[in-house]
Amino acid sequence: MKNILLSAFLAAYAFVLYTSCASQQPVTGGAKDTIPPTLLESYPINKSLNFKDQKITLVFDEFIKEDQIKTKLIITPDDQNKFDVLIKKTSITLEFENPFADSTTYTLNFNSTISDITENNDAENIILAFSTTTYIDSLSITGSIIDLMTQEPLKEITVALYQAKDTTDIFNKRPLYFAKTAEDGTYSIENLKNGSYRIYAFQDKNKNNLCESNDEPHGFIADTLALTQNIDSLVIPIIRNDVRPLAQLNSRTSGIHFESRYNKPLKDFSVQILDSLKLPNWTIEANLTTDGRGIIFYPVSNPKKDSLQIAITSIDSTYNQTIDTAYLKFTSSKRTIPPFTFTTVPAKDEQILEKTTFTLSFTKPVATHYIADSMRVSIDTLVQHPIRVDTIIWNSHKTRATVNTQIDKKIVLNAKLRYEHLTDSLKSDTSSIDFKRYNKIKNLLDKVEDNYTRVKLPKGTFFSVDGDTSYTENIPLRFINSEERGIIRGNIITDQTHYTLQLVTNKYKVVFSQPGTPSFEFKNVPPGDYTFRVLIDDNKDGVWSTGNSLKRIEPESVYIYPEFFNVRQNWTQENIELTF
Repeated sequence: MKNILLSAFLAAYAFVLYTSCASQQPVTGGAKDTIPPTLLESYPINKSLNFKDQKITLVFDEFIKEDQIKTKLIITPDDQNKFDVLIKKTSITLEFENPFADSTTYTLNFNSTISDITENNDAENIILAFSTTTYIDSLSITGSIIDLMTQEPLKEITVALYQAKDTTDIFNKRPLYFAKTAEDGTYSIENLKNGSYRIYAFQDKNKNNLCESNDEPHGFIADTLALTQNIDSLVIPIIRNDVRPLAQLNSRTSGIHFESRYNKPLKDFSVQILDSLKLPNWTIEANLTTDGRGIIFYPVSNPKKDSLQIAITSIDSTYNQTIDTAYLKFTSSKRTIPPFTFTTVPAKDEQILEKTTFTLSFTKPVATHYIADSMRVSIDTLVQHPIRVDTIIWNSHKTRATVNTQIDKKIVLNAKLRYEHLTDSLKSDTSSIDFKRYNKIKNLLDKVEDNYTRVKLPKGTFFSVDGDTSYTENIPLRFINSEERGIIRGNIITDQTHYTLQLVTNKYKVVFSQPGTPSFEFKNVPPGDYTFRVLIDDNKDGVWSTGNSLKRIEPESVYIYPEFFNVRQNWTQENIELTF
């Protein structure tokens, strides 16, 4: 009986052991900690008065760590007072090198610099204010920062405040007061003294609290802010705008050419010969370099044993201007000259209308003896017709040509009909050479789409001032099928008299543009989502300007239609009203 009981006990024990082993689960630590550290106390207490110590301490409800607090902590006003950091379990202490300034209200925004030690949850909205005198400054400026060209709010933008009497700005000195925009583009600068200020905003990519205007978008309010009460809802648009003063870096020979270099890209230039006695012996041919930062002069037939004094007037995109003198000189060189190339708009495989404008942009000025008649519309080598050139308009430097022409949309269909007729007329003698040739062409044309064409620019169509010629270029194009496009119509209600209306995609790429009129119509619009952007020429000088912060000139106005709309194939979107 004992043996039976023992056997039963061992069998039961083995079963329990087996099932417990089979159902083993990993030990978990419970739910993930998502709760940020909570501030329990601070020294000094928020909004304390008469604070004279050089230590600041924060105590939290759990173990903490800091993340780049020396660079990310925002202290206003910014007096460059350096500090050391000491962390002891749940507390953090900042020990400053120098006493805080007298009669000043300070604000410390800890800006995601403190988190718990386990899950990196950031302590939220930790802002500490205190005063070194008997009162605390309480004025504030709030608002939002937007992209000028899209009107969309921008996060992580530095909003900078300077005293009005301060002659420095965001390009050469850290701001006195500053804040960062939140996810929704809003900002708040608090605990300010009453007084007069200048305000800027910029994208601080390199996080040095200074604006690099050649790379970092920025904006400002031209008027001085007289801060006697809180300022709310102050919107500052920003745009990338290189306002650095334009300066010539050097002028010197470069191979067989002569080049003048600048510190930033140029918009345009002009040249004046200062030595009128040498004028008959010299020809000035020049254009911008590929990067736009230089002007390159060409020898043409100019003397190589002489020099010519010239004045170069250069203008950048913000209409800064500089006039520099140089001694133009050319020498012989074995250095290979850069190739003569060009690009076209429309480019290869793009779609076109029958009435088409071609723009050709060249890397060198074109000599006067270009051969316009060489430009042809062709279908491979089977069919060729000269482009009917109504006008060819050159820019002042002979580096860009605009060609307005009408291209026969039925060029392929007509060619097919022609060769079909020719083969039909020779069917009585299918062994003849003409029949075989025409039939071969007809069969080849049958493989070509009816809406297909090609613009051919043979070698030698254009010669550069260096004497080299353009290469052969074939540009395949397709005619737009209007049934695959849409139409947009509408009206504009405004008191503005000078503006440009742009139809833009949902990525704000310009599709069509036209001068402002009371009504508008855009035809052959590809299917997609669109909105309107209006560039308003506030000063009515015929040019929309991005402004210049160094000259205290704000950008001219931009209006964005408040919604996107969908364009479908063979559909008309009409009765749209723009009011601004």
